[in-house]
Amino acid sequence: MATNCKQRCHRQAHLTNDTERFSLVAVRISTGRRHQIRTHLASSGHPVVCDGKYGGERYRKDVTWCPRNFLHRYRLAWDGVNGQLEVNTTLPRELKEALGHLVPKGGPGVCRTSEVQLQWWLADEWLDGDWAKLPSLEAEEAN
Repeated sequence: MATNCKQRCHRQAHLTNDTERFSLVAVRISTGRRHQIRTHLASSGHPVVCDGKYGGERYRKDVTWCPRNFLHRYRLAWDGVNGQLEVNTTLPRELKEALGHLVPKGGPGVCRTSEVQLQWWLADEWLDGDWAKLPSLEAEEAN
């Protein structure tokens, strides 16, 4: 995605719906260019769920359980005249329902980070927006 992907992308959970595997990813964009996240993920072979433009054949499978493109801006921050401004928002109902179709890969207890992250996103517990505090799978996979 970027020159230093580890600073721009947190893999937060490995999930499955019994037939396919998915990764829940938090991405920090660098330029805000149109379709930046969608094109980079699709070109790496991991398109955004239910992406009719870049998802190719996956789109037909995805639309059976996810009603729209699974891309959500949960945090927007910018420098204003009186300092940094920030807006956070919860995951929309239809995307929470889509996450409800997925379970952590391997089942309960196999990947604790995936379990915790899935529950955090469903319960809106990640809303403080602090990028440095976002847990990722890299630490668990290193053990």
